[in-house]
Amino acid sequence: MRSPSSSTAYRLRHFREELGLNKNQLAEKLDVQPLAVLMWEKKEGGSIPRAETFIKLAKFALKRERFEDALWFLDQADVDTETVLEISRGMEANTPRRPARKGELVEVQPLREAGEDGGPLSFPLRLIANPRSTRYVRSRDDFQQLRRGDILLIDESEKDLFALGGSYVAIYRSPEGFFSEEDLEFRRKMLEGATRQQVEQLTEQGHSPFEHLGVYAGWLRVEVATAGSTSRAPAVVNAAFMVDAPSRFGVLMSRMVAQQAGDKILVNGDLKVLGRVVAWIANASGEPVPAKKNK
Repeated sequence: MRSPSSSTAYRLRHFREELGLNKNQLAEKLDVQPLAVLMWEKKEGGSIPRAETFIKLAKFALKRERFEDALWFLDQADVDTETVLEISRGMEANTPRRPARKGELVEVQPLREAGEDGGPLSFPLRLIANPRSTRYVRSRDDFQQLRRGDILLIDESEKDLFALGGSYVAIYRSPEGFFSEEDLEFRRKMLEGATRQQVEQLTEQGHSPFEHLGVYAGWLRVEVATAGSTSRAPAVVNAAFMVDAPSRFGVLMSRMVAQQAGDKILVNGDLKVLGRVVAWIANASGEPVPAKKNK
């Protein structure tokens, strides 16, 4: 069993707060004393749950469809999560799917890592092949093809960039701490006297400090280059992963989101690949879709 650490305490506290529970409520769910939860969340001098409690946490996370948390809790209990995943994939592949009934809906959870703060929303099941791994996120502004209030349904299980070549994917750039004070001052000066169209063009083109923050989407293109081989060294294959999307000004914009370095794929530090877009629901009114409050 692992020793207590600040990262473990943070993960447990973050999990509880994301579910909107206080310490007493989580303790009740796990059949432990509230003091135990308090000690787990202490950064220093705290304690760590027992293996059986981590398994209870994993089961509770599964009920709330917090699958990554569930796997992490199992890992803390020294359960072989890779084997668990293989079994799960095998069962899913061998489970016959019935056709969706007309009008049948499925509840989709928000994509928290992309800043989506709404509650669960219902969508037609016919749009979604993998409900368990599908999340939604709303566009907060007009950018490229997306309009304010549009909703993207994203399959989080599909993040293999080589496999996603040719697919429509969603990318996220977090606004937290992205611009320095100097960037903001430069941006303020640039905005003085600039028209709205000029600002939009700068943002579409990604000129610093006008990089688009939040979600955007486009077609993933894989550029592969092979360096020549010699008698002493084999050929080296490198790849760049580009996202292409037309701007509102009639120009095809391309952004490199990741590149291959040896055996590793390095995603540009300020970007996250969210997954494949399985559906795009346009908000005809152009107004933000109101968030449904969690009960």
